Amino acid sequence: DVNSLYPYALLNDIPGLSCVFVENVKGILELKNLFGFFYCKVKCSNNRYLGLLPKRTDSSLIFPTGSWQGWYFSEELKLAVEHGYEIEVLKGYKFNRISGVFDSFVKDVYKIKSNPRNKTEKNVAKLILNSFIGRLGMNIEKNKTSILSEEKHSKLLTTRIVKNTIDLGTGVYIDVYIPDIDKNICASFGMDYNEVLNNENLDEAGINPSNNVSITTAAAVLSYARIYMAKLMLYILENKGTLYYTDTDSIVTDLELPKEKVDPVEIGKLKLEHMIEQGYFIADKTYAFINYKGELVKKSKGVKSSKLEYKDYEKMYNKEVVDATKISSKRNYKGGYVTISNDIVKLNPTSYKKRYRVMKDDKWVGTKIINIDKQD
Repeated sequence: DVNSLYPYALLNDIPGLSCVFVENVKGILELKNLFGFFYCKVKCSNNRYLGLLPKRTDSSLIFPTGSWQGWYFSEELKLAVEHGYEIEVLKGYKFNRISGVFDSFVKDVYKIKSNPRNKTEKNVAKLILNSFIGRLGMNIEKNKTSILSEEKHSKLLTTRIVKNTIDLGTGVYIDVYIPDIDKNICASFGMDYNEVLNNENLDEAGINPSNNVSITTAAAVLSYARIYMAKLMLYILENKGTLYYTDTDSIVTDLELPKEKVDPVEIGKLKLEHMIEQGYFIADKTYAFINYKGELVKKSKGVKSSKLEYKDYEKMYNKEVVDATKISSKRNYKGGYVTISNDIVKLNPTSYKKRYRVMKDDKWVGTKIINIDKQD
């Protein structure tokens, strides 16, 4: 497990405040001279075992083979080129490179986490470090929930995008909406957009620019974290090791890593958490194993691992359907209460097969399915 992967990624150079849009009109943009975010043509060999560039689909994030186009951080593109990808930069945003912006923040807080006076101090320091990247990447167009009279509710419907509404009776409504006035909504109700803007104050219009969000920083840090894990996986494969499982900041392998990569405390190094005797790794955050101490470790994303036995993971590995317990909640706004219940759901292991989607010209041309085994 990596010691504070995202805070460690914050120690890298980040995009500054100088930004220039560039376009590869005459083929003069060379990736090695660029720093920022760029839209590219990507070509990856179909026989690659490990994908290095992500592609977001409607339902998930995949690491495909084939050919496609997409936006990427320059440093992640450079890693891909080093390992055989063909990249053609089409356009993008070139930033100045800034060093050491978060160094003192990360090192000071990590020092508290590494040498806490008590458990609470450690947990707070850990929370500050881990939530920082999420704070920078938050959506500035946030939904707002308000209890409104019928008059204000009607005005809202004709000027803004309303995501959800609940009639509480007696002319009172709970509305979930985007605060900014929407031009298309105004037009659909015959309202003059400019007139609506002029008639509302800043608070009503929802104009509240956020100055504590930096999408470029958040995106760069996420890329640096992926680069770290990709380099680690490549090292294992190049040294004849096996990858049994990996997620955001951890990995399971049969290769003993060199001492210079391992340290239980130093930020950015790996700490050995378990020596595993036997285990089943079904999907992201869904696994169970027995370590050399005889301890059983279980995780199951979305359902209660405490309700699953070790044999249930073995069944999933063998493609058998398993019953699991999931906590669900239902809100009753009129009654003013929430009902929490334990529901029985079916875990279908066929959905846990790895799918490597092959693309050409940004379109899916096939799906290669690999059954779960120790190579996955």
